[in-house]
Parts: sequence; structure tokens; C-alpha cells
Amino acid sequence: MAILVTRPDERGKELTDLLNQAGRVALHLPLFTFESGKELKSLPGKFNRLKSGDYVFLVSKSAVDFSVKTLKEVGFHWREDLQYFTVGQRTAQHFSCRSEQSIRYPIEQENSEGLLALPQMQQLNGKQILILRGNGGREYFTEQAKKEGQRWKLWNATVESL
Repeated sequence: MAILVTRPDERGKELTDLLNQAGRVALHLPLFTFESGKELKSLPGKFNRLKSGDYVFLVSKSAVDFSVKTLKEVGFHWREDLQYFTVGQRTAQHFSCRSEQSIRYPIEQENSEGLLALPQMQQLNGKQILILRGNGGREYFTEQAKKEGQRWKLWNATVESL
């Protein structure tokens, strides 16, 4: 039985190659692609509106890639006075390599719930938060903020999939 890998871009191709090398028959047939979201054009301005110490959440490697590309095109550098977070180690490593910035993630529970359990997430009042994610992304952060009565200012920069 063959394995059909529908994951887009190079990550799908890499997975297919790994499966084939492991003796599995795998075919790469992406069902969608990632494209730059319309909101990414305003990303430099959104970064400029953040105050020192505010938070930036990077939800996926694709969000990192498109954000890095967008900022690089306009000569904007990742700000060192912001705090960067992600849900997992792989996205954290990917971001650190691409941006040369440090980033925090939950080590024991690599998901949104683990991220919100970090000590830094217990003091969100007055923080502005920029979320870099794909369209149709999980609304968990926003839902939790409303549930707990936090006062966040949320900005989303999306990566669209077709």
C-alpha cells in the first residue's frame, strides 16, 4: 500500500523522501499551497506599534517563513525588545535560525495549552500581542483571553492556504 503525502511545499517533499528511504512507497501530491496573506503587507507597521516587552506568537514554520520574507523585503529587522513565543521546539528552532532572535516555547506540553501555562502568560494585562498564523488558525488564544477577562490587543498576520 502506498502512502499519499498531501503536505505542501518542501516539507511534504522531504517527508515523502524520508518515507521512501525507509522502504515505504510514498507519493507527494499536495492538495493546497501556502501564499502570503493580505494582512502581511501591514506587518512592519504592526511591529512598529508594539511596545517594548510586548509579545509575538509564531504559530507555524510557514508563518515564520512568510513573516521573515515580508520583513526582509522592506529592510525591517526583528525587534530585540519584544518577547517571541511559539508552541513547539521545531518552530522555535526554525524561527531562531531565520531571525537570530531568542524564542520561548513550552517544553513539556508543546501545544497552545502548554504555551498559555507558561509563567509569562500569567501577566498579560496591558500587553499587546501579535499572532503570526495561517488563515483559519485556531482561535484558542482569543477565546482564553475573553474567558479570563484579559485585556489584550490582538493583531493577526495570516498566511493563506488554497
